[in-house]
Amino acid sequence: MNPASMQVSDVACGGNGQIWMTDTNRNLYTKTGTEDAANPQGDLEPMSVDTGEWRSISVGENGQFFGMKKSGEIWEACARTGYSKQEPSGNAFSCFDTSGSVKNFNAGHNEIWMVNVHNEVYKRIGVDHAQTPYGVGHEWMQIAGEMTYVATAEEGIVWGIDVDGEVWRYDGGEISI
Repeated sequence: MNPASMQVSDVACGGNGQIWMTDTNRNLYTKTGTEDAANPQGDLEPMSVDTGEWRSISVGENGQFFGMKKSGEIWEACARTGYSKQEPSGNAFSCFDTSGSVKNFNAGHNEIWMVNVHNEVYKRIGVDHAQTPYGVGHEWMQIAGEMTYVATAEEGIVWGIDVDGEVWRYDGGEISI
Protein backbone atom coordinates (compact mmCIF):
# COMPACT_ATOMS: atom_id res chain seq x y z
CA MET A 1 0.00 0.00 0.00
CA ASN A 2 2.68 2.49 -1.05
CA PRO A 3 1.44 6.09 -0.90
CA ALA A 4 1.14 7.63 -4.34
CA SER A 5 2.66 10.93 -3.20
CA MET A 6 5.99 9.70 -1.83
CA GLN A 7 8.77 7.14 -1.87
CA VAL A 8 9.12 5.49 1.53
CA SER A 9 12.59 4.81 2.94
CA ASP A 10 11.70 3.41 6.39
CA VAL A 11 8.54 2.03 8.00
CA ALA A 12 7.67 0.95 11.54
CA CYS A 13 4.45 -0.49 12.91
CA GLY A 14 3.21 -1.62 16.30
CA GLY A 15 0.32 -1.78 18.70
CA ASN A 16 -2.87 0.28 18.48
CA GLY A 17 -2.66 0.33 14.67
CA GLN A 18 0.29 2.73 14.61
CA ILE A 19 2.13 2.92 11.28
CA TRP A 20 4.98 5.43 10.86
CA MET A 21 7.32 6.04 7.94
CA THR A 22 10.00 8.32 6.55
CA ASP A 23 10.37 9.40 2.95
CA THR A 24 13.66 9.55 1.04
CA ASN A 25 14.32 13.01 2.55
CA ARG A 26 13.86 11.50 6.05
CA ASN A 27 10.67 13.53 6.75
CA LEU A 28 8.34 11.79 9.22
CA TYR A 29 4.79 10.63 8.40
CA THR A 30 2.08 8.54 10.06
CA LYS A 31 -0.80 6.64 8.55
CA THR A 32 -4.28 7.71 9.64
CA GLY A 33 -7.47 5.71 9.82
CA THR A 34 -5.64 2.57 11.00
CA GLU A 35 -7.94 2.10 14.02
CA ASP A 36 -10.61 0.37 11.90
CA ALA A 37 -10.08 -3.42 11.89
CA ALA A 38 -11.83 -3.62 8.51
CA ASN A 39 -9.25 -1.21 7.01
CA PRO A 40 -6.00 -1.83 8.98
CA GLN A 41 -3.81 -0.22 6.33
CA GLY A 42 -5.58 3.09 6.94
CA ASP A 43 -5.83 5.94 4.49
CA LEU A 44 -3.61 5.65 1.43
CA GLU A 45 -1.97 9.04 1.85
CA PRO A 46 0.00 9.44 5.08
CA MET A 47 -0.14 12.55 7.27
CA SER A 48 3.03 14.66 7.51
CA VAL A 49 4.17 14.90 11.13
CA ASP A 50 7.62 16.54 10.98
CA THR A 51 9.87 17.81 8.21
CA GLY A 52 13.07 17.24 10.20
CA GLU A 53 15.50 14.41 9.48
CA TRP A 54 14.47 11.12 11.15
CA ARG A 55 16.02 7.65 11.32
CA SER A 56 15.87 4.48 13.43
CA ILE A 57 12.11 4.78 13.85
CA SER A 58 10.26 2.15 15.87
CA VAL A 59 6.83 1.57 17.36
CA GLY A 60 6.33 -0.18 20.67
CA GLU A 61 3.83 -2.85 21.57
CA ASN A 62 1.30 -0.29 22.84
CA GLY A 63 1.68 2.01 19.83
CA GLN A 64 4.26 4.40 21.26
CA PHE A 65 6.52 5.94 18.59
CA PHE A 66 10.27 6.45 19.05
CA GLY A 67 12.94 7.66 16.67
CA MET A 68 16.14 9.58 16.18
CA LYS A 69 15.79 13.21 15.05
CA LYS A 70 18.68 15.30 13.79
CA SER A 71 19.18 18.45 15.83
CA GLY A 72 22.04 20.49 14.43
CA GLU A 73 24.97 18.08 14.20
CA ILE A 74 23.65 15.54 16.72
CA TRP A 75 20.86 12.94 16.69
CA GLU A 76 18.40 13.06 19.60
CA ALA A 77 16.25 10.18 20.82
CA CYS A 78 12.61 11.26 20.77
CA ALA A 79 9.32 9.78 21.96
CA ARG A 80 5.90 10.83 20.68
CA THR A 81 3.56 12.19 23.37
CA GLY A 82 0.03 13.55 23.60
CA TYR A 83 -1.83 10.40 22.60
CA SER A 84 -5.61 10.49 23.03
CA LYS A 85 -8.75 9.28 21.29
CA GLN A 86 -8.84 12.59 19.39
CA GLU A 87 -5.07 12.41 18.67
CA PRO A 88 -4.34 8.69 18.07
CA SER A 89 -0.88 9.54 16.68
CA GLY A 90 -0.02 12.03 19.44
CA ASN A 91 0.68 15.75 19.12
CA ALA A 92 4.22 16.44 20.43
CA PHE A 93 7.70 14.99 20.93
CA SER A 94 9.80 14.59 24.05
CA CYS A 95 13.53 14.16 23.37
CA PHE A 96 16.07 12.73 25.79
CA ASP A 97 19.79 12.09 26.26
CA THR A 98 21.47 9.50 24.05
CA SER A 99 24.94 9.73 25.63
CA GLY A 100 26.92 10.01 22.43
CA SER A 101 26.78 9.40 18.71
CA VAL A 102 23.98 6.93 18.02
CA LYS A 103 24.09 4.57 15.05
CA ASN A 104 20.96 2.49 15.80
CA PHE A 105 18.03 3.07 18.13
CA ASN A 106 15.07 0.76 18.79
CA ALA A 107 12.17 0.63 21.23
CA GLY A 108 9.81 -2.17 22.12
CA HIS A 109 7.71 -3.35 25.05
CA ASN A 110 9.06 -1.32 28.02
CA GLU A 111 12.48 -1.23 26.40
CA ILE A 112 14.68 1.26 24.60
CA TRP A 113 18.04 0.15 23.18
CA MET A 114 20.77 1.89 21.20
CA VAL A 115 24.11 1.19 19.54
CA ASN A 116 26.66 4.00 19.27
CA VAL A 117 29.23 4.60 16.52
CA HIS A 118 31.76 2.51 18.49
CA ASN A 119 29.37 -0.51 18.33
CA GLU A 120 28.73 -0.29 22.09
CA VAL A 121 25.26 -1.45 23.15
CA TYR A 122 23.13 0.38 25.73
CA LYS A 123 19.77 -0.31 27.34
CA ARG A 124 17.64 2.47 28.85
CA ILE A 125 16.86 1.96 32.56
CA GLY A 126 13.46 2.80 34.06
CA VAL A 127 11.38 2.63 30.88
CA ASP A 128 7.66 2.29 31.60
CA HIS A 129 5.34 2.57 28.62
CA ALA A 130 2.29 2.27 30.90
CA GLN A 131 2.95 5.83 32.10
CA THR A 132 1.29 8.80 30.44
CA PRO A 133 3.24 10.16 28.69
CA TYR A 134 5.25 7.02 28.01
CA GLY A 135 8.13 6.75 30.47
CA VAL A 136 11.44 7.06 28.64
CA GLY A 137 13.61 6.06 31.58
CA HIS A 138 16.36 7.95 33.31
CA GLU A 139 19.78 6.57 32.33
CA TRP A 140 21.65 4.24 29.96
CA MET A 141 23.29 0.97 31.04
CA GLN A 142 26.01 -0.49 28.83
CA ILE A 143 25.55 -4.14 27.81
CA ALA A 144 28.65 -6.28 27.18
CA GLY A 145 29.40 -6.99 23.53
CA GLU A 146 29.75 -5.14 20.26
CA MET A 147 26.86 -4.89 17.81
CA THR A 148 26.08 -2.82 14.74
CA TYR A 149 22.30 -3.15 15.09
CA VAL A 150 19.75 -4.11 17.76
CA ALA A 151 15.98 -4.66 17.60
CA THR A 152 13.65 -5.39 20.51
CA ALA A 153 10.84 -7.91 20.68
CA GLU A 154 8.31 -9.04 23.26
CA GLU A 155 9.24 -10.25 26.74
CA GLY A 156 12.70 -8.68 26.88
CA ILE A 157 14.17 -10.49 23.88
CA VAL A 158 16.58 -8.39 21.82
CA TRP A 159 18.14 -9.37 18.51
CA GLY A 160 21.47 -7.95 17.40
CA ILE A 161 23.88 -8.09 14.50
CA ASP A 162 27.58 -8.06 15.39
CA VAL A 163 30.44 -6.49 13.42
CA ASP A 164 30.95 -9.78 11.51
CA GLY A 165 27.30 -9.94 10.41
CA GLU A 166 26.33 -12.73 12.81
CA VAL A 167 22.90 -12.63 14.46
CA TRP A 168 22.73 -12.77 18.27
CA ARG A 169 19.89 -13.02 20.76
CA TYR A 170 19.87 -11.27 24.15
CA ASP A 171 17.35 -12.90 26.46
CA GLY A 172 17.22 -11.67 30.04
CA GLY A 173 20.94 -11.13 30.43
CA GLU A 174 22.28 -13.99 28.30
CA ILE A 175 23.73 -13.45 24.83
CA SER A 176 23.83 -16.40 22.46
CA ILE A 177 24.34 -16.97 18.77
